[in-house]
Amino acid sequence: MNEKMKGAAFLLSVIVIILLSWNLFNYFDLNLKDSTISLSQNAPLYQAQEIRTDIYNLEGFISYTITAQNAVRYFHKKQTGNSNDPENTTWFTNPVMVLFDEIFQPYWSLKADRAKLTDNDMLYLYGHVELTNLVQSTDLKKITTENAKINLITQDISSNDSVNLYGVDFFSSGMKMQGNLRSKKADLVAKVKTHYEIQKENP
Repeated sequence: MNEKMKGAAFLLSVIVIILLSWNLFNYFDLNLKDSTISLSQNAPLYQAQEIRTDIYNLEGFISYTITAQNAVRYFHKKQTGNSNDPENTTWFTNPVMVLFDEIFQPYWSLKADRAKLTDNDMLYLYGHVELTNLVQSTDLKKITTENAKINLITQDISSNDSVNLYGVDFFSSGMKMQGNLRSKKADLVAKVKTHYEIQKENP
């Protein structure tokens, strides 16, 4: 009799374990489905705060540095005709970029509220854009605008917003700008106004 009772108790225990396992499996399976994160095409690859990035050219020399409050990098496919080419973009908040010249000396400092950097070295600056010339011997000292686009390879810069140029003994303003940071030149296109300060010689 004891053997029969032990067998029945064992069989009952096995059934209880199977039922409990089945219920737990369904519970966890349901929770996993509810908590699964589906990464959309616009989801960032990564995010970082208080970053500093040094970018080097193919010869191994520094081209520019970026510091920012935070950075978010995205990957998506751009539609180019019938091809789907991958494109990476990085967004920066409160970025400060320092560009280096051919002798690896810092010669421009760039600031903005936000910036977008693409993998083809196009930099887009948005909000309170300020470019400061770090070379003392040049006439053009500072450029301010609200939005600007810079090709980091050719150093060409353009803006379709109101632009202010600050230089040695002059101030200019205009509605559009084309220029080049390497040559330290900027041309205002429309509604240009220039004010000169004449330095008085001491007797």
